[in-house]
Amino acid sequence: MTRNGFIAVNGGRIYYAIDGNGPAVTLVHAGIADHTMWDAQVSALSAQYTVLRYDTRGFGRSTTEDVPFTNRADLMALLDQLGITQTALIGCSRGGQIALDTAVTNPERITKFVWVCSGVAGYEQPGEAFDRARSRSLALWKRPSSRTTLSASPPWMCASGSMAPCSPRAVLRLQCATKSTRWR
Repeated sequence: MTRNGFIAVNGGRIYYAIDGNGPAVTLVHAGIADHTMWDAQVSALSAQYTVLRYDTRGFGRSTTEDVPFTNRADLMALLDQLGITQTALIGCSRGGQIALDTAVTNPERITKFVWVCSGVAGYEQPGEAFDRARSRSLALWKRPSSRTTLSASPPWMCASGSMAPCSPRAVLRLQCATKSTRWR
């Protein structure tokens, strides 16, 4: 049985839904979705876990005013108000960025971390040089004869599959996340 509701955050309201009992698993939706993107996973996970899904500000049932905020602060406020002291954290796409930022800044609260098809927040594209390199890579990638000599992903893609190149800063953030999050 789903328990749902809203919590108040500075300048907004965050909608959440909770299913199951057991250790907490928090699912953070992609930027083209809301909490319902995880519906298919809830029945399997809720048999063993407390599954928390929520809508980030401006998505689904959550609301926001024109105020400064961070998604990681909203997630931490949600966990705090629901009394969840530790959680496994799974984020997809934009939700993966939120999950990564949360794991990096609050490693003691995260028991496991899953990052699905996400980029790294705060990294800006380098401009025209990136666009030219991306165009050349795509042109090569589209040639059937080149696919055997290219890696599984075009060279300008991060290991996460995002279209942002891996910069030293991005790699450092990932290294910090993996060192400060307990992996099992």
